[in-house]
Amino acid sequence: MQYVMSVPGAQFELLSRPARQSEMIEAYLLQRPHENTVIDFTGTTSANFAIAILAGLNWLTHCAQLAGVPPAQQTGTIRNFRKLVSLAERWWQTEGAVDRCAQMLANQTQPPLMLYLIWSEYTRLAKLITAAAIFGASAKAATLPADVVSRFETAKDPGDLLVTRTG
Repeated sequence: MQYVMSVPGAQFELLSRPARQSEMIEAYLLQRPHENTVIDFTGTTSANFAIAILAGLNWLTHCAQLAGVPPAQQTGTIRNFRKLVSLAERWWQTEGAVDRCAQMLANQTQPPLMLYLIWSEYTRLAKLITAAAIFGASAKAATLPADVVSRFETAKDPGDLLVTRTG
């Protein structure tokens, strides 16, 4: 997320405001995939966000390789994310999408806002990296305490993994 946060102009509404989703999604889908983890911002803010998102995915894939995440769990990350963004694009093109988004937010569920899509994918990759780094690439869930496995699998945020001690 550091790459995304470093985009000049701080027009974060491109990632979070329903009325701007089509613009952001289009910019992301127009951006050619690249293998860079060092970003060079050019063009418009939406293009800069697209560059930053790809750089973040590349960085996490690189970290996954270093941590020993099995290749089947890390390859095709950008291709799969593009498919997810394409599905979101269709969702936003349907009539009443903005109203459905408002209802989902009111119900505390996540509509396909780019911010949520990015956060979810980065979190998915970060969990794979963390599991490989802490438990080892070949660790089996059956050998770990059930509460650890459950907490790890359901975590949506790093804070969800914190262990609180009582007494």
